Amino acid sequence: MFTVDILLKAGACKEQVNTFKEMFPEGAPMSVETAVSVAQVFDFSWAAVRLLKAPLWEAYEEARVPLWKAYEEARVPLWKAYKEAEAPLLKAYKEAVVPLWKAYEEARAPLLKAYKEAEVPLWKAYKEAEAPLLKAYKEARVPLWKAYKEAEAPLMKAYKEAVAKLFAELYIRQVKEG
Repeated sequence: MFTVDILLKAGACKEQVNTFKEMFPEGAPMSVETAVSVAQVFDFSWAAVRLLKAPLWEAYEEARVPLWKAYEEARVPLWKAYKEAEAPLLKAYKEAVVPLWKAYEEARAPLLKAYKEAEVPLWKAYKEAEAPLLKAYKEARVPLWKAYKEAEAPLMKAYKEAVAKLFAELYIRQVKEG
């Protein structure tokens, strides 16, 4: 049985201990299935560092590294696609802001002597003119980010489940071996 006491002795944070207590008030069965079922909730890399003894931790790390590499390799094209789709939005925003900034600077230049009085309304006008552009850029970016996160989520889920499974197998082995 995996218990709160094990977490406390390992120095788990209060938030994770409380989450564990809520999910497993009587303790969690020490099984691969249980670990995989909560892979998205708990940090099994932290658990491996704190709970696995040297030879098994080394085995964990050796097996975890290719899992992370596979996740990163699968995530790269998602991030690239997101950045490629976002680029024209950001470019359009930046291009649209240029004349606003130029007009602001031109209007501000002769007013430097009266800086405190003159800059406030000019800056407000700039921000008001820029606000719909920034809003449009942010709104246009939302579905791109959502699509990226939706595509990336199964990758992270699979990685976390694989790490949880790996940790559980090694921790169970450690407990059995004494």
